[in-house]
Amino acid sequence: MEYKGNVLPIEVKSGKDYERPNALTNVMGIKDYGIPEALVLCNDNISQKGNITYMPIYMMMFLKKDDEVNVTYKFDLSGIKL
Repeated sequence: MEYKGNVLPIEVKSGKDYERPNALTNVMGIKDYGIPEALVLCNDNISQKGNITYMPIYMMMFLKKDDEVNVTYKFDLSGIKL
């Protein structure tokens, strides 16, 4: 699964009804969001149904974000009185 956009929605399902990801279905149904695919982490094997990929929860460790976000942290200690 390769995703080049800003958001990859993920839903975690622990029961047998993992093929009914209601939250993902609702989010992906909003065309203005432009989300092309989603991921469901479940207790079953890898499969794909439409634009939703199902994979075992333990495979979450293999998800990789291609682009690193450059974040600079700055401390504002001006409110501290010594």
